[in-house]
Amino acid sequence: MARMRSPNYPAINLERAETRVAELHEREHRNWVPIAVAFQIWNYKPNSSVAQQTLAALRAFGLVEIEGKGDARQIRISESGWRIVAGADDRTQLRQEAAARPAIYRELLDRAGEGGRLPSDETLRHYLVFDRSEGRFNERVAKEVLARFRETLSFSNLASNDTMGESSSNEDPEPKEAQQTPSIFDSIFPPPQPKGQDGTPKDKNVVAETKQEIFALDEGRVAVEWPSRISDASFTDIKDWLAILERKIGRCVQSGEGQPEEDS
Repeated sequence: MARMRSPNYPAINLERAETRVAELHEREHRNWVPIAVAFQIWNYKPNSSVAQQTLAALRAFGLVEIEGKGDARQIRISESGWRIVAGADDRTQLRQEAAARPAIYRELLDRAGEGGRLPSDETLRHYLVFDRSEGRFNERVAKEVLARFRETLSFSNLASNDTMGESSSNEDPEPKEAQQTPSIFDSIFPPPQPKGQDGTPKDKNVVAETKQEIFALDEGRVAVEWPSRISDASFTDIKDWLAILERKIGRCVQSGEGQPEEDS
């Protein structure tokens, strides 16, 4: 029988990926470097699967930039990758964004329910093996995906809203008020900065010039605001976030949330 090929996923966790970036930075700073040189720094053989998997993971987390094709490819540390390993003040936020950047991780995070809490290991594994429409994983690889996913959540401090690994309990659930925890997405994508009376952000580090679009619905309005000037990398982040937002809004439609209840 033909062996089923599982979809792509980061073969190493975020902590190990940051270690590889730090090693590259120590030798080459933020210069463009031939792929072969990067593999030498990491003590990998050029054609080894470990080398290629590491490279793919670093790219998936958004820690490096790659240009060119084949053996002519070059690599350098991305802006966010550099700020993380250099210890910038915003490295916690950037690390959380990196943790949510791989497509399969965004997909798993999007399965968080009320309060931003994820399903159990068993439920997520069943989804990866049996229910995923974009391509299913075999059992062994699904376990590997979830292991690296758990490690990355823990390292980036996103695991506080996560129930993976918790055993079931017959105890009465906590009162509803006690279960209201911040959403995983709230920690990755914080709310807009507060503005002063003149409409400009109070934080001097936030760019004041923004654009806004408002779409009126019968149920209310939908508003989107963004800086008037953004980088290519930021535009990619926005597209990824909009894909997550689309699925979250879609769940409201499917579940009928926001619709008034009929009188009985």
